Amino acid sequence: MSAPDTIAAVATPPGRGGVGVIRVSGGRACDIAKKVTGKTIQAGQHRFSDFRDNENNLIDKGLCLYFQRPHSYTGEDVVEFQTHGSDTVLQMLLQTCIFFGARMAKPGEFTERAFLNNKLDLVQAEAVADLIESRSQQAARSALRSLEGKFSEQVHDVHDEIVQAKSLVEAGLDFPDEGDIQIDIDPVKHLLKNASIKLKQIVKHAENGQVLNRCAQIVIAGEPNVGKSSLLNRLTGNDTAIVSDVAGTTRDTIKQNILLEGIELTLIDTAGIRKTDDVIEREGVRRTTDILQKADLILYVTDKDNFVASESLPENIKTITIRNKIDIYPDESAQDKNVLHLSVKTGEGFADLIEQIKQSLFIDHHDENAVTVRQRHIDALVTMTAIIDDTVISIESHEGMELAGELLRVALLNLDEILGKVTSDDILGEIFSRFCVGK
Repeated sequence: MSAPDTIAAVATPPGRGGVGVIRVSGGRACDIAKKVTGKTIQAGQHRFSDFRDNENNLIDKGLCLYFQRPHSYTGEDVVEFQTHGSDTVLQMLLQTCIFFGARMAKPGEFTERAFLNNKLDLVQAEAVADLIESRSQQAARSALRSLEGKFSEQVHDVHDEIVQAKSLVEAGLDFPDEGDIQIDIDPVKHLLKNASIKLKQIVKHAENGQVLNRCAQIVIAGEPNVGKSSLLNRLTGNDTAIVSDVAGTTRDTIKQNILLEGIELTLIDTAGIRKTDDVIEREGVRRTTDILQKADLILYVTDKDNFVASESLPENIKTITIRNKIDIYPDESAQDKNVLHLSVKTGEGFADLIEQIKQSLFIDHHDENAVTVRQRHIDALVTMTAIIDDTVISIESHEGMELAGELLRVALLNLDEILGKVTSDDILGEIFSRFCVGK
């Protein structure tokens, strides 16, 4: 098998800055560094050098660093050229590296090589992209836990317990007639039940990490003139939306990102839901109906004691019903525990709203075990849990150890797919194509 190509790319964002970086990885990295700098660089050294093109024209002056395989990010020889952060300079230097034997790296190819060279498993590799894309401190910490291998360690822990259980099951299948070999199913059941408990905990932390890492959409809905725009303004802390006593002021959706205790969320104010002959307002109501279907959470606002939500609200989306304007229309009667009573104007009840939003979105910014994973990981873990529970049921029902062994084989296959031990090239290509070129 031939050695992989030497690849090169700009590793810093486009634009002007104090420093720009060209990364080169592969068997010809050191040779390229010598041709660019005119010097031989040793592992662990950094040299301040001239950077020259193939015609010996000076491109820039900067640092050249060499990371010798396998002690590098990709597991290959890696050279980095640190120059001034000019797009022009960086492109000149990149083209010089390509002239001397490198080729342009594909998106995510450096991290893909790190995965293929066993520097990272697939979960850790994807966490690199999540860390780059993180938009809050909690999201960054969650992604970093995955990058450091916390999620992978948890999966390996469950994997080991299932392997132990499977080995006991197979022992019973391999030696069914050996009188001196006693197969006790209680240890098998104990291992599997413990694995199921751990899987459910992993899913919980993974779902929390998913909320931290993505921008959940909160849609504010309700009839006209109940205080939806005022609620948006209080949540954002700005006069984001126009507030008026005239019903139907908001005719289009208004989006604003906020940080709720360090977690980024998207708030969407919508047109009031009602029947109208106004063509523009009717279009706003139609857009409201569409966007409600994509919400992670709906804040349904009313200022009446009739808390029956509009038929336009989807039944499958979590909804917090809010009775606004209690400063104007105080409710002395027994309050419905399923309705949040507040005043957007005075702020009364606002802290309770924040707490309900966090609970509804499973936001726990104190979760030190939250990890960033993909939805397919969560789906696989949920499937795994069901398989393990079914295996326990089959064992307790004496349905035969053959069925238990097959279920555990499928379970282990699911875990291997999460970590990338058995993954098709098409899936890998899709995963790494979403990375930036220099990573």
